[in-house]
Amino acid sequence: MIDYKNPDYTSVLKKRADKLQKIRSEPKLLAACKIHYKRHPWDFINDWGMTFEPRNIENSLPPTIPFVLFPRQIEFVQWMHDHWRRGKRGLADKTRDSGFTWLAGSYASTMWLFYDGFTVGFGSRKQDLVDKKGDPDSIFEKIRFFIANLPKEFRPVGYIERENATFMKITNPDNGATITGEAGYDIGRGGRKSIYIVDEKAFIERQEVTDAALSQTTNCQIDISTPNGNGNKFYKDRHSGKIDVFTFHWRDDPRKDDEWYEKQKSEQDEVTVAQEIDIDYNASVENIFIPSKWIQACVDAHIKLGIEPVGVDVVAFDPADTGDARARGHRKGIVTIAADMKKDGDITDAMPWAFELADNVKADVFTYDADGMGAPSMKLYLKSATHGKKMTIIPFYGSGSKHEPGKKYRDNKSNNDTFVNRRAQAWMNVRDRCENTYLAVVKGQYKDPDELISISSECKNLTELCSELSRPMRVYDSKGRIGVESKEQMKKRGVDSPNLADQFVYLYDPGAVPKIKKTRITEIPKAVGYF
Repeated sequence: MIDYKNPDYTSVLKKRADKLQKIRSEPKLLAACKIHYKRHPWDFINDWGMTFEPRNIENSLPPTIPFVLFPRQIEFVQWMHDHWRRGKRGLADKTRDSGFTWLAGSYASTMWLFYDGFTVGFGSRKQDLVDKKGDPDSIFEKIRFFIANLPKEFRPVGYIERENATFMKITNPDNGATITGEAGYDIGRGGRKSIYIVDEKAFIERQEVTDAALSQTTNCQIDISTPNGNGNKFYKDRHSGKIDVFTFHWRDDPRKDDEWYEKQKSEQDEVTVAQEIDIDYNASVENIFIPSKWIQACVDAHIKLGIEPVGVDVVAFDPADTGDARARGHRKGIVTIAADMKKDGDITDAMPWAFELADNVKADVFTYDADGMGAPSMKLYLKSATHGKKMTIIPFYGSGSKHEPGKKYRDNKSNNDTFVNRRAQAWMNVRDRCENTYLAVVKGQYKDPDELISISSECKNLTELCSELSRPMRVYDSKGRIGVESKEQMKKRGVDSPNLADQFVYLYDPGAVPKIKKTRITEIPKAVGYF
C-alpha cells in the first residue's frame, strides 16, 4: 500500500527506470504503451509524470518529484476524460492547494501527445496566472515542466521548447496538437477547442460573457475553482443541478488529516477556512441556518469524544421532487452512518432502494417526507414491504404542526410561537445538536452526549451532505417565527434542493423518532472537557 503522505520516491523512480529500460530493449513495447496511454491518460501521468513541490526543500526532500496520483486524483482525470469523450460540460469545486491545476495541465499534455490535432484551451482571470516565464505557479510553466521531464521516447519528434513552447502557446510538431492560453475578457475568443479548462472560474469577472463565448468554442468546458462566495455564476452553476459536478474536499487527500486541518484553523481566519478549505460558499453570508464550522466539528465526533454509537437504528428517505436526486440515510444512536443519493429512475425505483437500506440494517424506525407528491405511493408500498416486520413507520410532515407545540423552547416562548412549521423545528433541532457538538469538540465544553450529532467520515456522500447542511438560510415570518428557506426560494438564488440534508434532518426529528437509549461514553477525553 502506498504511503501518500511520505512516498518512497526512490522506489518509484527505480520502477520507472526498470520499465524504461525494458521499453528501450523491446521497441514494439513502446508502441503498445502509447496505445494504452492514449486510452488511459491517468496511467501515463502516474507512470511518467513529474511535478514540482518547492515546500519539500524545508523537509530535506527534492523539489522535483514523481507525480504519484492518489485515488481521488485519478478519479478526477478519469472524470475529465469521460466528459471530453461525451462532449459534456463539467464543474469541479475544490479545497485550495489540491493540485488540480497540475492535474489539468498534465492531462492536457498527455492528450496533446497522443491525439493528432487535439486542441486544449486554458483560461484564467489574469494573464500571469496563465503564463509567466519562470513562475512555476503559472499554468503554462507547469505544462512546460511536465513535458520537459518526460522520457525522450514520449516527447514529440522535433519538439524544441524555445520554438514550440512560446508565450501562451505550445505546439506538437509531430501531430499538430496545440495548447493555448487566454485571460480575462479574451477567454473563449481563440478559436475552436477540443476541451477548454477555466481555472479559478469563481474569481473571473463577467462569467456570463465567458460562458457565452465558450459555448461557441468547445463541446467540453471544464470549470475549476475554489469557492468565492455565493454571488457569482460559478456558485449558481455549481448548485443548479444542470452541470456535472466533481468535488475534491481536503478529506479526499490522504496527505491531509485532522492535525493538518487544526493547523489551518489556527493560522487562517474563519471565513478563509470555511470557504477555501471546507468548500463553504456561504462562509461570509449571514443567516445561514447551520454554520459550516459546526457541521465540520460533527465529522467523527463520536470518535473524538469516545462515544459508542448505541440506540435505535433509524432510516430516513426523501423522495425529492421531479428531476432531483432521491436521498436516504441511516443513523445508529447519534451517529449518521450512511447518506446516499439516487439520481436515476423515478419514485417507483427509489422506494425499494430506500427500504432496502432499512431492511438490511433491521431498522427500528423508517421515516420519510410525507408532504411530497410521492407520499401516497410510498404509503402503499410500505404497507406491503413492512408486512410481518418489526419496524415503526413514521411519516414526516414538514408543513404540519409543531412537535409539543406548547413546550417552552427559548426566551420563555413556546415551540408554537418560535417556529413557522415542523420543518423549521426539525432543522433547528439539528442546528442545536451541531452547535452542542462544536462546543464539545472544539471548545471543550461538556454537553449531554444524547444532545450531540456525529457524522461518520465513512459516509459515501460526506462532502455533499456537509455542503447541503450549510446551504439553507434562516428566514422569519411576519410574527417573527423562525423558518427555513424553502426549496423554491433556494432555487431562485440558483441553489438546488438539499434532499440529502433534508433526510438527515428527518433522521433526528425528535417527534418522529422514539427517544434513543442513553449513549455510552467508552473513553472520556479530558482534553475536550468531559470530566
